[in-house]
Amino acid sequence: MNIFSIIPTIALLINGFVAIYIFAQKRKNRINRAYIYYSINLSFWIFCEIILRQDIPSDYIPLIFKLASIAWLSIGFWFLNFTYEFIDRRKDWIFYFLLALTVSAVALSILTDLVFDGYNNYYWGPDEDIGPMFIPLVMLVITFPGTFSLYLIYKKAADSNNELLKKSAPLIITGSLVSLIIALISNVLLPYVLHQRTSFQIAESISVIQSIFIFVAVYKYRLFGLGIEDLSYNIFSSMSDGIIITDSARKILHMNKSAEKVFDTQLSKVRYKEISSLINGLEFLNDNITEERELLFNDQIKHIALTKNHIYQSEVYIGCMLLVQDITERRITEKKLIESEATFSTLFESAPDALIVVDDEGIINQINEQVEKLFGYSRDELIGNTINVLIPPKYHEVHTQHIKNYQQQRRKREMGANLELFGLKKDKNEFPVDVMVSPITIFNKNYTLTTIRDITERKLSEKQLLESEKRFRTIFELLPHGIVKTDVEGTIVVANAAFAGMHGFNVEEIVGTKIWELQAKEDDVDYMKLFIEKAIKGKVNPQTEFVKRRTKDNNIIDVQVDWSYNKDEDGNINRFIAIVTDITERKKIENDIRKKRLLLGQAEQLAHLGSWEWDIAKDQLYWSDELYRIFGVDKNTFTPTYEKFINMLHPDGKEEVLQNVQNSIKTARPFFHFEKIVRPNGEIRILSTRGIIQTNSKNEVIGMYGSCLDVTEFKKIEADLLKSQKQLRALSASLQSTREEERTRIAREIHDELGQVLTAINMDIGLLIDDLENNVKLPKEVLLNNLKPIEKLIEKLIKSVQDISTELRPDVLDHLGLIPALEWHLKEFERRFKIDTKLEKLIDDLEIDNDKKVGIFRVFQEALTNVARHSKATEVNVILEENDNKFSMKIIDNGIGINEESIDDVASIGIIGMKERVSLLSGSISITENSNGGTLVEVLVPIN
Repeated sequence: MNIFSIIPTIALLINGFVAIYIFAQKRKNRINRAYIYYSINLSFWIFCEIILRQDIPSDYIPLIFKLASIAWLSIGFWFLNFTYEFIDRRKDWIFYFLLALTVSAVALSILTDLVFDGYNNYYWGPDEDIGPMFIPLVMLVITFPGTFSLYLIYKKAADSNNELLKKSAPLIITGSLVSLIIALISNVLLPYVLHQRTSFQIAESISVIQSIFIFVAVYKYRLFGLGIEDLSYNIFSSMSDGIIITDSARKILHMNKSAEKVFDTQLSKVRYKEISSLINGLEFLNDNITEERELLFNDQIKHIALTKNHIYQSEVYIGCMLLVQDITERRITEKKLIESEATFSTLFESAPDALIVVDDEGIINQINEQVEKLFGYSRDELIGNTINVLIPPKYHEVHTQHIKNYQQQRRKREMGANLELFGLKKDKNEFPVDVMVSPITIFNKNYTLTTIRDITERKLSEKQLLESEKRFRTIFELLPHGIVKTDVEGTIVVANAAFAGMHGFNVEEIVGTKIWELQAKEDDVDYMKLFIEKAIKGKVNPQTEFVKRRTKDNNIIDVQVDWSYNKDEDGNINRFIAIVTDITERKKIENDIRKKRLLLGQAEQLAHLGSWEWDIAKDQLYWSDELYRIFGVDKNTFTPTYEKFINMLHPDGKEEVLQNVQNSIKTARPFFHFEKIVRPNGEIRILSTRGIIQTNSKNEVIGMYGSCLDVTEFKKIEADLLKSQKQLRALSASLQSTREEERTRIAREIHDELGQVLTAINMDIGLLIDDLENNVKLPKEVLLNNLKPIEKLIEKLIKSVQDISTELRPDVLDHLGLIPALEWHLKEFERRFKIDTKLEKLIDDLEIDNDKKVGIFRVFQEALTNVARHSKATEVNVILEENDNKFSMKIIDNGIGINEESIDDVASIGIIGMKERVSLLSGSISITENSNGGTLVEVLVPIN
């Protein structure tokens, strides 16, 4: 073995010992696992260094350096991973960023020469030659993660209440910081910054300092050993009571199954959360003191008994144990018992009848408040006294006999049935009573609960009932409405004269018949039978029915039936009773009114004419159905009032409308005006409103009625006509002006172009004639030289004539068709105005009438002219296509755009002309602002 491999070998053994010791403390602890990963990585690095100190073939040395770089480049990440677990920090973006950086650094080291670029041999063995990325990677993946980890441990210890953490953190920080500094000096600063390559490098071996410090923390403070949560798991997992273990920072470490059941949760959901997430105010609970609390879990109330105990380790507070007992069932039972006692007491005291509890000797044991009110005695006066004090002396013997009979057969019964019983008040006044006795047992002793009810009012009511029955019989016979009673079979058992008479019978004839025999139609007979069957079963409630009946002489009458039923003692229906009213005449009147209202409503709807009536005295406003529609409100939800009407008036002219109404009320004269209203949806309507005053006998204004005619469409038509007239006048004037301008331009062109050319030709020909007259034989060359200028002038003349003709009507339109003509004009537009153009043709040819062809071309000309004059555009796009037998033309520019006012302006003669041309072609045109700026002109013209 190389002597220089002794130090790393010792470091490997020490690191291995510390790792094995920590692993033996608790294998499944996540902190222990994180440290083991770190220790394995460190040991692998040391192992590679030991191999490099041996005499090995040179071919293997670069490979071992590459393998070693995997360990030392990732040492910072593994220590960061240990730190996150140690301080219980959730892995965040920094963690994953450094992980990605570490993986990238390892890949860079293995796959390139940017980190390791060969090696040299020194007295202790081979050492790598570093690449340009060596020092940057050392700083990024070792120094930064290491110092950041130490910062996190320091901050956690400073903020934590855990004493073990506060004491062990300095050891970890000190050992790690010393190891990091020595390693950087030994393996980076001296050889690669100060270029002391012959210095012995001990970075991997110096890590033993960190391991020793961590071992001290583990051994002295049981840092990674069997913790409080392990103890709680082993000891309390099988207990029937709930156990919750927290650390010193009140974070939940463990809870057994019983606690999970109490709080309806799982340990995995609440582990490392504050105990306040389950129980509040724990800091105010004293040790070994049981406190009962009411908690709400998932909308369910639970009652728990809570006991807290602090846990100490080596005289250091490390957490607390909570004993939790679910006492919900016990509390519910106690509550029910209390409620039961309170209910009995409340029922006894609040009973409307007088209640007296007596023993077998007739001694009063208990009374309620109603006894005091009924008899006039106080509670103290009656309790302990005999029941006879409440009975008139003349009934004592009879009462004694009743008591004997009752005691021979104790059961619930009414005393003195069919007898007149009386009670005796303290003032010696007697009053009629009903008495009910019931045997009860209290603590194995027999008592009797006596219920006494004052029936003075009932006796009076019975007397009044007899008198009322006589009156009812009289009314029954004389009432103009029919009254009938049937049994459940539908047989008439009672009927008055009015009922029999409206059907053409006398009472004797109609009693005993079936009620459905009076129905007008056979279907009504089956309906009535089914109706009675459903009513008996309770499927139909008493209600008003409108039916048709057949009289004895076969006349059909309309009747209104208001029916109900009587029940027997068992609650079963045994009789049906009904009040029957002949409404034949009323139905005729209602039908007439309904028809008239229907006709009136239809007439109002057709005419958009709504009527109204205003009761000024009651401030009530009535609208017809059409008026609701005119105002755009729902008849079922909107109640019209004068104030609501005012609120719906448009501000424009509102004061004038109100003034007209007030003047009409003051002068008692009708009024007429136009008014604007605003519907709830914001739509504005114009109404022609008339109103007429209503007065009483004293000529006082009491109301007003009138009509509202919706003239919105008429007003719109009127406005459109006026606007159209203005536009036509302007268009006519523009056309006249344009015609004169065109004539002037053509005259100027003829004068300036054609006139000058013809004059020049005339002069040249005149000179040529003079030469010919003076020189009979001119040389051919002279003659040709004189004719060539004339030929050029004639060609210029022809070109001018063609230009004027093209401007008046392009011949390309006749020879090549519409699409090429549009393309030609677009190019001319680009050439003349220096505006970039783009043509997108989705159609190459178009068979269309000549009139439409010319009209579309003129619209295209005018659109491009507007672009050149007004848009300030730098680019024009034109799209030509055919859809659904319609020719579509879109002109899009990137100029300043156009607003609605300019489109509808009378002065916009070009736009008006375009609209008129397209209208004559049975097409449509839209001019809008483009979403990306500029203007979009879209023309649609039917092809056929």
